[in-house]
Amino acid sequence: MGALLAILAAKATFAAKRAASVYGILAVGAVIAVFACAYALNAGYTALMFRHGAAAASLMIAGGLVVLAVAAAVAAQRVGAVSSRAKDETDSRRVS
Repeated sequence: MGALLAILAAKATFAAKRAASVYGILAVGAVIAVFACAYALNAGYTALMFRHGAAAASLMIAGGLVVLAVAAAVAAQRVGAVSSRAKDETDSRRVS
């Protein structure tokens, strides 16, 4: 009985370590993706700066980021509305 518990504990420990490793690798990948986006924004800013000047380039980058943030907020609202509607329909089907 003790050997069975030891095997079970070893398998659970291995699964936990593996999951932690996977999430750690995903976190590192996410940080690298953020740095890549920042590098791309800097490259775009530099190109715009040489063409239109520093102030205009800053305003263009800031405006683009504001538009992107508004689009993300609208998308999140729509997804939330769709999922709440689906939840309401599922709940009404369960009741009736």
